[in-house]
Amino acid sequence: MLKMHRRCPYCGQDLMPEPGFYFGAMYFSYAINVALMFTFGVGFEVLFHPNNILFTLASIFVPTVLVSPWNFRISRAIMLYVLGGIKRM
Repeated sequence: MLKMHRRCPYCGQDLMPEPGFYFGAMYFSYAINVALMFTFGVGFEVLFHPNNILFTLASIFVPTVLVSPWNFRISRAIMLYVLGGIKRM
């Protein structure tokens, strides 16, 4: 899951601009996680009105863990587009 190409196989764009470049992607990942947790938590509360807080916590953390591979990659892609100088093709 953590491996990434050094260069794009299609266009040859350098995907590792400098060492430590992707440390900033954790801020994008954090924002995505907060949005997902809020959406799933509020949605579950509104739709099901659970009596037990454990059901609400499970509705928050299970989807977050399941989408973590997607979140990892999309936060890096956002970082590349915002600060990496990649133009949309």
